Amino acid sequence: MDSQKKFVIILVRQPQLGQTLQRAQFEAFRQRIATTLQVMWLESAEITTYVAAKLKVAGVTEPLFSPEIIETIAASAGTSIQKINRLLTQCLIRSKEKTND
Repeated sequence: MDSQKKFVIILVRQPQLGQTLQRAQFEAFRQRIATTLQVMWLESAEITTYVAAKLKVAGVTEPLFSPEIIETIAASAGTSIQKINRLLTQCLIRSKEKTND
């Protein structure tokens, strides 16, 4: 493997990936990892800021979600970024479906 062309791969690490890579069968792969970063959970107070930043990147200039909805999302998702993103997507899809009816 070392004599072949080199390449870079980026793995976004969640705790489950770290646990998987600790298995003996991944020893050679693990030795080739130069740097590791783990996806961190958001604190409850950061969720509103996170949602606003995601919407801003998408070009949204006005708040789409009330504080109550953000609280509901936070309560359902905990502080998992992946779960927060999934719930936001579901909210947007359902909202669009309702406006089409």
